[in-house]
Amino acid sequence: MSCPRCQTDNKTKNRSFSEKAIAALVSWGELDESLVDQPICDDCYEELREALIDGESEVAASHSKAS
Repeated sequence: MSCPRCQTDNKTKNRSFSEKAIAALVSWGELDESLVDQPICDDCYEELREALIDGESEVAASHSKAS
């Protein structure tokens, strides 16, 4: 089965992200809303995890600068 996010023929499986994480990924343009709850490949999962980690770091840095 091909991954609906990257269209490569990789093994896909369902991944669990919190609602907050999904909302962040969709708002940042990392995940199309139509792909929520769709199985994705390992490479896309790693990319999304990295985007969440990077995004969390950026949000934390902006909050500390604002304080």
